[in-house]
Amino acid sequence: MRILLAVALLLILNCPIFAADEPETFGAMGMSWNQYAAPQISGNLLYAKRIDDGLYSFNFVDVISKSMQPFSTATSVTTGIGKRVGHLYGAPIYLTTGVGVLAGERNTGYSWQSGGTIALGLGKGWELLPNVRVIKSSLTDFQFIVGIMIGLGK
Repeated sequence: MRILLAVALLLILNCPIFAADEPETFGAMGMSWNQYAAPQISGNLLYAKRIDDGLYSFNFVDVISKSMQPFSTATSVTTGIGKRVGHLYGAPIYLTTGVGVLAGERNTGYSWQSGGTIALGLGKGWELLPNVRVIKSSLTDFQFIVGIMIGLGK
């Protein structure tokens, strides 16, 4: 157990503490797994604009499938803040939170999302963004989402 803790501490101490070049604007799209969706795959869009060093205005669009027969969806649109909280092997880690609206087939209500993502550089401005989030709305319970996005920053 001590060896495992020593290795973990060594890995954490070797993480860079300097900020990488961050884009002014960033757009991404991807998919996620949501245990409450039917089917359990949903689509995601992201747009972010840098406000300050490590601070972004984040906008998420989540298209959540509700049923297969007949096929129907609910769309959550949220806007909020994302903050770089650290780095893992040079890749920035962001925590995000936002509020907005969720519109379904017959109902509309508030929507809230929060979570985290890590930006893995692929080169030439392209990033791979694995993410973990929670969505809550006035129409649904808490929905745990695990997803991956690919995007381009300028």
